[in-house]
Amino acid sequence: MPQFGNTQVRLSAPIGGNRHEDLMGTGYDDLDTYGQSIKFDHPITQLEIYHGALVDGIRVTYNTRNGPVEVMHGAQAHDYSPYVIGLRHLTLSAEITGVWGRSMYDGQGDQIHEMTFKIHDSNTGLDRYTQTMGNGSWMVPDTRQDFLVTGKLAGFAGQANNQLGHVGLNMIQFYTEIS
Repeated sequence: MPQFGNTQVRLSAPIGGNRHEDLMGTGYDDLDTYGQSIKFDHPITQLEIYHGALVDGIRVTYNTRNGPVEVMHGAQAHDYSPYVIGLRHLTLSAEITGVWGRSMYDGQGDQIHEMTFKIHDSNTGLDRYTQTMGNGSWMVPDTRQDFLVTGKLAGFAGQANNQLGHVGLNMIQFYTEIS
């Protein structure tokens, strides 16, 4: 298990993929890149999720010793506004749920068709859920795979194509803290 100071993390199984190689984009591993400077007591301050029928891309703002660092993974679709999760003192914890599977459109491969985050407010002790991002309307039903990731979200890894207008988040993995 990777460790950053006193923080141990685990990496989820890969979600998505199986897209033509020239559209998959490049690999990314945010903890490999920024892990030594991330403040793990509150590692992520904001997420912007670009989505329509499926999840196109995610912009992450990491809380680092050098100030905020924004990282984009996937398509930044400009025909709709992203769903913004501002975290301030909140923690992305407990669970990330969703559905992934084959897209009905040729060449898109396996994509995330729905995703929801559970957010914990450390001041009140209360939890809330985001809206479901993506709607599953492009998924081939018999390829459906549900996913559940548990633990405090610490970062992302995967493969994304930031040059596409849509459908650029081709494979994602979630880093969560081991408590």
